[in-house]
Amino acid sequence: MTLPLCHLSGNWNRVRLDFSRRFTGRYPWSPLMELHNPAVPPYAKDVDKALVAMKDLGRKARAAGAMTAAIPCNTMHLDKDEFEQATGVEMLDMIAACREKILKRSKEEGRTLRVGITGTRQTMNSYLYHFEGKECVRVVPSEEVQKEIHQIIMDNIKVVPPYFSRRLAEALRRFIEEQEGNLDLIVLGCTDLPSLLYRSEKGGAGEMKNDDHVNEIDGVELVDPIESLLDMCGDLMPKLSETE
Repeated sequence: MTLPLCHLSGNWNRVRLDFSRRFTGRYPWSPLMELHNPAVPPYAKDVDKALVAMKDLGRKARAAGAMTAAIPCNTMHLDKDEFEQATGVEMLDMIAACREKILKRSKEEGRTLRVGITGTRQTMNSYLYHFEGKECVRVVPSEEVQKEIHQIIMDNIKVVPPYFSRRLAEALRRFIEEQEGNLDLIVLGCTDLPSLLYRSEKGGAGEMKNDDHVNEIDGVELVDPIESLLDMCGDLMPKLSETE
């Protein structure tokens, strides 16, 4: 049996587990090939070495029968075309799907949305979350807050369990204050970030009552691109089943 959909990840262990947990929760009947290399630098630290490792995983996945890859890493989308050409594996475009959701909301509400972009410094200063037209205005934090968010990502690379980072929440509040509260959405443009805004409530005997990510800070909605990637995986299920 081949597994046409694969999940590839490098040295972002918390994100890998977060995506796997959510995928299994949504699609418990669906097989998923998972390949992981924790021995290379993360994209936030060394883009070139991370890309080499991801292309190696992609070739291995293709040899095992995979045709499509879910890669929950925003910054790696800068190398999407190179990855696909080197591996023969289609990489689901998480960022395009996330942008499409935001644009759809703008059209439904009939107004221009001010969209804050956070993530690694590479992502915040790239074209990845650029919006054409007047539906959305892209806003990035100040240089100081950008440095802080990037450093938070770096400082938590080896942290595996999700938790609520007061430091990240404070950085997002500073971003909101810089914009005088004039933000409609903030995109968590690094997949490390949602699992650093994790809330949980325990009942008796350690029973988990609530197991989720924070979805707003000071009234500003947080957008999690991993959800868009999971939606794309679901859309692919009928198509992929026809190839088995």
